[in-house]
Amino acid sequence: MSSTESQPSGTVPVEISDFAMPRDLGVGRWEGRVIFVPGAVPGDRVRAELGRGGKAFIYGRMVGLESASPWRREPPCPHFGSCGGCSLLHFDYVQQLELKRRHLVETFRRVGGFKVDPTVVSPSTPSVDRFFYRGKIELACRGRAGNAVLGLRKRVSPFEPYHGEVTPIDSCAIFSRRLGEILPALREYMARFDVPAFDEKLGRGFLKEITVRESKSTGDMMLVFDTGRGELPGAQSLIQSVQRAEPSVKSICRLYNGRTETLRGQGWIEETVGELSFQISPTVFFQPNPKTAHLLYEKVIEFARSFEAKGVMGLYCGMGTLEMTLSRSIEWVEGYDAEPENIRNARRNCEINGIRNCRFHAKRVEEIDLQRVGRPFDLAVVDPPRTGMSKLALKSLVDLSVPAIAYVSCDPATLARDLNGLMAGGYRLIQVMPFDFFPHTSHLETLVFLQKK
Repeated sequence: MSSTESQPSGTVPVEISDFAMPRDLGVGRWEGRVIFVPGAVPGDRVRAELGRGGKAFIYGRMVGLESASPWRREPPCPHFGSCGGCSLLHFDYVQQLELKRRHLVETFRRVGGFKVDPTVVSPSTPSVDRFFYRGKIELACRGRAGNAVLGLRKRVSPFEPYHGEVTPIDSCAIFSRRLGEILPALREYMARFDVPAFDEKLGRGFLKEITVRESKSTGDMMLVFDTGRGELPGAQSLIQSVQRAEPSVKSICRLYNGRTETLRGQGWIEETVGELSFQISPTVFFQPNPKTAHLLYEKVIEFARSFEAKGVMGLYCGMGTLEMTLSRSIEWVEGYDAEPENIRNARRNCEINGIRNCRFHAKRVEEIDLQRVGRPFDLAVVDPPRTGMSKLALKSLVDLSVPAIAYVSCDPATLARDLNGLMAGGYRLIQVMPFDFFPHTSHLETLVFLQKK
């Protein structure tokens, strides 16, 4: 422990007055210091056991709830608290939306170094479904053969080191009601065939994780086993067991050594967004909340129509879901993504939907000479990963001087950084629209419209 840290003992009463995102900690004060209390809600009065801290702050473990906040709710999940999948299940949903909006605005000030006119930031758009909204879940596997644990990674705690432990689950309130039918079959298979978990540190073992996808439009499901080298033990027994447990599992695949092997079915499931159908293969990125994603896409269409945009450039387009949705209102679309599998899916889905005015290219944004892409563009749609745009990509976009930008972000901090760069490059902020793609978590999707000054 450093000399600036202290380790007091005992418990103290704490009035929780605020909430810190994205670590999702209740905030109070104790003897002139800020105290962070996991699991506490603004308005709670709790008793906290004092833990580690510094001169300005300290952590407190909640050991008692003396009076509950009106915002506190009973979590509808037995795994809440240990499982890292959700952190706000105990929080009133309307207040979740306001907290996320406030966190977004505060991040613009703190990270981006700019203030936003409150009228520019819309209220958070709620998720179409508050529970069972996710189309994908990744089940982690840890442990030795015959005793491997399957579940979700534990929530990080300020009171103990994090070693990637897994919380066994038998249900998930944000993914699918049918997960509870599949999990026993998977565990029975792992025990029967002594399937060991893959140990990343030692480079030994076999099963890394199991991804489960569910189409929210058809109900079909797909299992994807990410493994080490060697034969998949008891493959036919696995297929039969899963099928008996849940007949909606239409595809079972395996990933290993950069290859995809289809064990059962066609190797994809179909999802619908608006009027379009998309085949989703095992490794592509697809928005995990497709119903709410459609609401965001509609706003981009409205923005494009507002100034009669004809050409759209999609950067970090993934499998082109947003670009294809836009194509119904635009004359031409060019999409770019670094992952060849995403681009293959985009081209195939264009054929499926009869779309002729979209072209997709497997290129990193940094490798595109935006000055030589040919036709002029009225709108750039930017949807980068959580890390945001690189400095080179941001500079290239500014130099292109496209009249308008629709920036879709899943991370407020990198969004704030990139908006700072775009505004310094001559763009002005038109509208900021938070969308709650991830209820009961601190994650937030944000759509921002900018125009060239």
